[in-house]
Amino acid sequence: MPGKPGLCVMCGRELASRQTGRPARFCSRACRQKAYRDRESGRDGGAAVAQPTSPDGLLGQDDAACSGAEKTVPHLSEPQLLAWRGLLEVHARLLPALDDELSSATGLSLSEFDVLYQLWIRPGCRMRMKRLAAAMLITPGGATRIVKRLESGKLVHRLSRAGEQAVEAELTALGQERLAVAMDIHFAGVRRNFSNDLSDTETAMLAAIWRRLGREANAG
Repeated sequence: MPGKPGLCVMCGRELASRQTGRPARFCSRACRQKAYRDRESGRDGGAAVAQPTSPDGLLGQDDAACSGAEKTVPHLSEPQLLAWRGLLEVHARLLPALDDELSSATGLSLSEFDVLYQLWIRPGCRMRMKRLAAAMLITPGGATRIVKRLESGKLVHRLSRAGEQAVEAELTALGQERLAVAMDIHFAGVRRNFSNDLSDTETAMLAAIWRRLGREANAG
């Protein structure tokens, strides 16, 4: 990635000097993330990249096919494709980072955190296992495995009544304590890695989009 020493390789702004460690290459998180997006989409940090040409000065068919330019796909316009792919890329980038941060600080995975959180927001901090699985968008068997792990750590316990097949999961006092610590760490990470890059208007727009898509998915 080209760039002059002491200047951001994306925007050309002067970089803050460092006394130790590797020299900085980007002036801000926004420039670093733009470089990442450009690299993933086949562009080299926003800089023009010379493409190999045929003897007549034009891109050959094979070269054009691999140049990183968007191609037409069935059913989706280019903006629709970019919007969908962007959702997948953000999901794939953020969740592993948030999972690693939470796990290293609390010993909880994101899926375990989600179980504790789903129970915490329900009246009485309890919920039927089938509904818990539906809220987490996983199978009942998957929810049972996660609850069993949490139950072994005394963060959750399961309740069943005589003559009833339904089993409920309930958050324990220890589980509430662990969740309070985990929420502080996790939601700070969400704010730092996601919310801070959005304006209030963009945040409200995204929330409205997810609500509408969620209603349509449930209706379907």
